[in-house]
Amino acid sequence: MANPLPPDQRPYGAVFRSSEVMKVPIQFLLPYPADEHNPHDALSQDTLCTTCETGGNVKNVDPRNMGDVPTDEAPETGRSFLWSFPELERNHRCPLCRLVWKAFQPFYEQLRETGLPNAVLGHHGGGKDDEPKWIRILSMVFRMTMDNRDTMKSGQVESWASLKQGQAAADVLAKYIYEDERIPHFNIAQLVGTSPHAKVAENGRRRSRILENDKIDFAMVKNWITACETDHGRKCNGHKTEIVPAKRLIDVETSCIVEPAAVDRYMALSYVWGQAAQFMLSKDVVDDASKEGFFDALGSKITRTIRDAMDVCRKIGVRHLWVDALCIIQDDAQDKAHQIGLMDEIYGRALAVLIVAAGDGAESGIPGMGEKSRELVFYTETVSDEKLMASLASTTLSAKRSKWNTRAWTYQEYIMGTRLLVFTDTYVFFKCPTAMFRDDSVVPASGIMPATPVQSDDQWISLSLDDIPEDMDPKKIWKDYYDSLLSIYLRREMTFDSDALPAFSGVLKVLSKALGSFHHGLPKNHFGRSLLWGASHRGIFQRRADFPSWSWAGWHWTFDYFNADRSNVGVYGYDMPKETVPIQFFTFDPDGKLELFFAEEQEPIPKNEPKASTIGGVDDLMTMMMSWNAQLNSDPNFSDAELDAKCNKMVADMYAEKQQEDRERSMANPDEDMARLLSHFDPPDDHLDLDVKD
Repeated sequence: MANPLPPDQRPYGAVFRSSEVMKVPIQFLLPYPADEHNPHDALSQDTLCTTCETGGNVKNVDPRNMGDVPTDEAPETGRSFLWSFPELERNHRCPLCRLVWKAFQPFYEQLRETGLPNAVLGHHGGGKDDEPKWIRILSMVFRMTMDNRDTMKSGQVESWASLKQGQAAADVLAKYIYEDERIPHFNIAQLVGTSPHAKVAENGRRRSRILENDKIDFAMVKNWITACETDHGRKCNGHKTEIVPAKRLIDVETSCIVEPAAVDRYMALSYVWGQAAQFMLSKDVVDDASKEGFFDALGSKITRTIRDAMDVCRKIGVRHLWVDALCIIQDDAQDKAHQIGLMDEIYGRALAVLIVAAGDGAESGIPGMGEKSRELVFYTETVSDEKLMASLASTTLSAKRSKWNTRAWTYQEYIMGTRLLVFTDTYVFFKCPTAMFRDDSVVPASGIMPATPVQSDDQWISLSLDDIPEDMDPKKIWKDYYDSLLSIYLRREMTFDSDALPAFSGVLKVLSKALGSFHHGLPKNHFGRSLLWGASHRGIFQRRADFPSWSWAGWHWTFDYFNADRSNVGVYGYDMPKETVPIQFFTFDPDGKLELFFAEEQEPIPKNEPKASTIGGVDDLMTMMMSWNAQLNSDPNFSDAELDAKCNKMVADMYAEKQQEDRERSMANPDEDMARLLSHFDPPDDHLDLDVKD
């Protein structure tokens, strides 16, 4: 079966992350010579190989609890399978090896020129608190060091012959194992056919079912939403409101635009527009659009993705749908600005965001509906009279690698949503604050619906603005939310430069509740430090003419994907000071005179923190600047030398005056100054005996 998910085209040396640390057994480092005897060649029937029959041929260790003990002597925390790729390819009579090889062979073949992985690691998952068990298999590489630096050429070992002659290989082969992120993970579970319902397996193994390329189980999708509404409590249902923020909605039953006055449930569509021509709501048809059957009459003029989304709503019993192209008057600037300004509420208050993370445009449609088929990835084998299936472990991988996940507008659409119903080229899945469900799962006929285990690769889609604590320090919100969300957003693509701010406006609106108003994308209350945006990856920048150069919106950002986590937009990565001096910002008017633009607000001083002194602070600086400007305006014929002399004298006089004031103040308030001084240091034990002059 062809694999629709090609491996990441990343440089070989930049894609590995640390996994369980273990010494690599010597047999995994030796290439098989062409003339080496393969015992499986003589077998006439299937049988488990020596690796598979053990249930795990290498031990797991916890690197956090190893201390100074050598890896080989560390306490065992479980067993795992470790297959070399040559072993998997050769062991054609072992059904479990065949299943693993089927899953990884398409990737292995595509990576021959860029650097092959060395092995496959099989982890036993689940089994705790009656949790179903499965095997998670992932591609691995061997490296010479524990700090992931490939200084010794991973995978290159001494020849087979030299090792057979007794060469001491312990030092040469002291390698460690790392995950190869170019290839996705797979899960091996028990296969139960195509039915979504089955009893729990007697052996406790997790059960999966075969999905159909041209069919989606909408009864199961409807059950996911119902389970979330009825079982998940306020965490998933606290966003309900009697007022629908959208000005218009599509009634999928009457196929026309309606006012949302009496509507309490609706879906909001997130999709890729692409280059396809599509019908959009405009001034000349807005009245006709409210007539019953309007969209049906347009037929294929409505793009396939939107038609499929309307059909999804019908199948799951949600009557209303919001689509930007059809619910905003696209040639009415006022209506457009008003609705874009409500994006946070439109997506945040929807029953769920209906995401089409497949295809490259609005004509692609939803896989599994109509003419568009899914590209499912699964492989089956019978192992010891038990039917097993290997399928993609990550629920969200197709969405993560989709065109939808590269677009600027779709970013805020999904992080605003409380619930996400996502259609991809492979799985259909539902994500809410409490759980994740996907459509290859087997569920009991009654009782609580079991959630799908969330893999590490699925964490990205859990990003949300709903989890900001109300009492969180604004400086921490600025750093942990504004700065980090923005650094992700700037990797996104947009067709029009003018969208740089509007496509992020919903996020800024939510953050403004804690950070105050924004100016060209920078929070006014933290404007000074937000001007420090930069990129440690040293990307190539190109100007956007629609925005000022001092704003991040004024530039095209070019990111190296693999170094993106080290890039920063604000000053992400350092500890914010506990107290700061608010800055006043001025502009020059047409006559060349300074006028106040705005002033940062004084941040509240945390409890038990001494109040900051304003001696020599921003007020003095602004006084000097305004005096300087007045001097220039009073006599514009001053030469540069005369102006420099006058300004230098002004600074010297102000400095001398301030020094005198500081001395007088220090003598008058020794306790206050001592407290302020000591607040920046760990005070000595005898600090109470010190004199302020010391």
